[in-house]
Amino acid sequence: MNPTRTRGRVLRMQIALLFAVTLGLLAGPTQVVARAQDPASECLADGGIYVYVFEQGTELLAGCSHAQTGLARLLELTTVQTAGQGFICQIDGRPDRCVATPAGDEPYWNYWWWRDGQWVYANIGASYRGVPGSIEAWHFSVSAPPPVSPGDTQPSTATPTEAAPPAVDDGGGLPGWAPTVITVAVIAAGGAGYALWRRKSRGD
Repeated sequence: MNPTRTRGRVLRMQIALLFAVTLGLLAGPTQVVARAQDPASECLADGGIYVYVFEQGTELLAGCSHAQTGLARLLELTTVQTAGQGFICQIDGRPDRCVATPAGDEPYWNYWWWRDGQWVYANIGASYRGVPGSIEAWHFSVSAPPPVSPGDTQPSTATPTEAAPPAVDDGGGLPGWAPTVITVAVIAAGGAGYALWRRKSRGD
């Protein structure tokens, strides 16, 4: 076996491995940034209220609002139809017809707040002002809780003046500069390996 060709193959394999590791390191910080930019987390950190809307267990829409009442928050996100004494009968055009007085076994738009790691059925209607930095949901169902668990990041009280602290992503326990330093070191090592291979190729 030709020693020169053997050394060349080994060096090429080392260079390919270094570039693969570099790409992996570059992908890691991107995932951390994506988690940190979760819309609900950004909304809570900014003192907004994140609103979910579900129909029979299926998410229709979700978004952040800084409006003053539950109804106003919905109107920032979609269309709403009311009937009777402010009873919400349609959200985002669902259901097809507005029923002002649904029977006990018929679905309707029920209102929920996320408190202490669980959904709490709202004891105030769409005029509720809400808690800055919290999560709420509307679910077209027969009083079924929304099918999502946002995490216990909300305040334990419905007092509008209290807010939850924003969630913090620790980036996997590494300092923020660590991925960049590691990436630069790997790229430098790859470049040195390539230069050595070129020098040996020309020398041999």
